[in-house]
Amino acid sequence: MSDLPGWAKASYDQVLHQLQEARLSHAILIDEPIGAGGAILVQHLVRELLELPAFTDCREVIEPSLKWIDVDVIRERQGSRRRTLIIDVETIRDVIDFLMRTMGTRNYKVVVLDDAHLMNVQASNAFLKILEEPPDNSVVFLISTQATELLPTIRSRCATIKIRAPTEIETKEWLLSQSCKENDIERYLLDFGPAPLSILSAYRDSALTVRDCLLDVLRDGGKVHEIAAKMAAEDPASILTRWQRSVVRFARNLPQQLPIHEYYEELTDLKRQLSESPALNWQLQFESMLLKWKRLNRQVR
Repeated sequence: MSDLPGWAKASYDQVLHQLQEARLSHAILIDEPIGAGGAILVQHLVRELLELPAFTDCREVIEPSLKWIDVDVIRERQGSRRRTLIIDVETIRDVIDFLMRTMGTRNYKVVVLDDAHLMNVQASNAFLKILEEPPDNSVVFLISTQATELLPTIRSRCATIKIRAPTEIETKEWLLSQSCKENDIERYLLDFGPAPLSILSAYRDSALTVRDCLLDVLRDGGKVHEIAAKMAAEDPASILTRWQRSVVRFARNLPQQLPIHEYYEELTDLKRQLSESPALNWQLQFESMLLKWKRLNRQVR
């Protein structure tokens, strides 16, 4: 259990105790802060339930008693060009079919829905049927960083396990244990905050930081079009959240009379458009916001 982050251990012990006492719920909602490692926690629990070898990657293993659905599976089903991913009703019908089949060689049949809040209305309604009449010896794990986006009727039928947010010190220590360089950890912490799994993914992908992009725009020769193109190549939801975090940090060193609040609210409006208008040209939107950022900072000079 050496790869289970320390801040998630209490949540693991809570579920394990329920299993040992034969009180395990058929549906468990893992409510986590962004990047806190809900998937790692569930991997440990699935290994325990299905008696799989330690360090088995439950997302990749071929196991008749397990079905794991995450953004990679959704992207494969829907096509990589789609920017706004959803868990659709066909995916949930596959889950229902899987759970209704004859029990395999394990004591349980397990389904994991990572980013469960991505279920659309039709998928959510179909999923409720499983929660209302769960098959024997079945366990469904829902992992979500936006648990309140799930239907109340779904949440009420799940046992909720919360993962606490790690501190910055815990985040740094864990990332160092994953062989990340300290300088890079500091850079990504400014962008993501204490979200260790998000930082680890960004580190391994050599992802840009929004803070560096905002600084580059202010430098002479900073090419807004090129910077916007790089930002648009990444997940727009993540970019916008990190952008707002950076703006808040920059605002501490800017005159109070500058319209920082209005700029922040424009970013919030763009986040709304992400779900309402998924086909939006994000490069153009980012370019427009970068130019506004440049004009805003000129007022300081």
